Amino acid sequence: MPGGLSNYPLGDYNHLHRAVAEGSVKKILARLGLGVDDVNANSKVDGETALTMASARGDNRVTKLLVERGADTEGVTLSRQRTALFFSIPYPDVTRILLERGANHGAKDVTGSTPLHLAIRGEIGDAGLEVAEILLEFGADANAKDSNGDAPLHLLSHKGRPAKGRVEAAKVLVKSGANIDAVDGRGCTPLMFTCVYVTGLVPLAEMLVREGANLDVSNTFGSTSLHLLAAGDKVCGAELLDIAMLLIEEGANIGAVDTNSSTPLHIASKFVDNLGLVKLLVKRGADPDAREITGETPLHLATIAGSFMTMSVLIAAGANVNLRDLQGETPLFKAAELGHLVAVKMLLRAKASALLPRSGPSAIYPLEVAAASGHTDIVRELLQRLGIEGCGGPSNGALALAFAASYPSVDVMTILLETGVVGTGEALSNANECKAAQRLLLRAGAVTATSWLWPRGTHAATPTIKTAAAAPVLTVMMPLLRRRAKGRGFALPAMLR
Repeated sequence: MPGGLSNYPLGDYNHLHRAVAEGSVKKILARLGLGVDDVNANSKVDGETALTMASARGDNRVTKLLVERGADTEGVTLSRQRTALFFSIPYPDVTRILLERGANHGAKDVTGSTPLHLAIRGEIGDAGLEVAEILLEFGADANAKDSNGDAPLHLLSHKGRPAKGRVEAAKVLVKSGANIDAVDGRGCTPLMFTCVYVTGLVPLAEMLVREGANLDVSNTFGSTSLHLLAAGDKVCGAELLDIAMLLIEEGANIGAVDTNSSTPLHIASKFVDNLGLVKLLVKRGADPDAREITGETPLHLATIAGSFMTMSVLIAAGANVNLRDLQGETPLFKAAELGHLVAVKMLLRAKASALLPRSGPSAIYPLEVAAASGHTDIVRELLQRLGIEGCGGPSNGALALAFAASYPSVDVMTILLETGVVGTGEALSNANECKAAQRLLLRAGAVTATSWLWPRGTHAATPTIKTAAAAPVLTVMMPLLRRRAKGRGFALPAMLR
């Protein structure tokens, strides 16, 4: 609370409040002696009492005087619902005075925190450990939980907490009965918190492990400490690897799965900066072909993330480059779809097959999905390395050409046509919004009257007539169309006669 009488105008504060703000015992005694001011009167600002004000000032004499004159130790402020004991946290002597007068060490503020939570968190001042010991001496619950489900032991890992004295505070709490494996609202233990925040927390993690923390307990998402260590955008520096090594050396299960069937290696493979952890997990025997609930392996995830160094480590560890997820997609398919040229090159060098399509009503191949996305470099790479026979699929590249026409990507179409791909009517139909693509197809002779009228695979008795796409070239193709229709024994639609 601010000092100086200018911050305590009459009307909002009474004379007793102002006397406390001055620290004037004489004036306080005068006001109380005359009985003109209620010792428990609340200010109109935040409901402060004289006692909460004195505690916030760390004023031993005034605090003691007020409680001796009947001040209520349980009066709370309006905004945060805090008693005088909360405000005394920076001042051990004031804390002791209040506790000796019966202040409730189990009181909770608007966040569900007790005075012990504040002391451990280091929120107010730097006397937290000493005050925590005093609170515990008077019976404070070392396992009390705030509205997030955090016990004091959880709070030692929080980012905002000063680094000084973490291990000492943990020892004090454990000695006072703190549950080393207490869980918060999401099922996380104090050890898990060290794996989430990492920085400056290696000594605390070591202490918790020495005290018997469960290494493989999982939170509500099924994540263990190793999962949490691998997750997020934290940098995989020396501290993270120190904690990982600690957990693994002490027997943590590197193959544990969360609710998505993800292992720590899956999680680590999703993040570009986790190369060191990926190497450590693989070296210690993590399965590079383990599958998530989606069927994806760590190699799938590294490919999606564009984590090329991680891909290299996984491939060197024997990862199967041709495993397919539940959609039938291989890592190569994902790389082709996302435009990761480096990943495509790596996978092809590792003998990835380009003839494994995505499953579904219509099988789609890596070449086709690259063409559909306009990834010119990837289309070129696939064709140069494998030829149309090695990546064109059943359509021999015709479907890729149709997709490229739809994108439209004239560059991709040019590469495909130069490779000898023969188009179908679907390509010309898809190109009806791009005259450059139409001209390219017709000039290359890749779309004939026959293929345009009866695309590859359609039944001869049910020709597909695409009049919207046909408009630019009908005059050229009409004689051919009539002959084709006559030969098949059916009449053209009236609009084409």
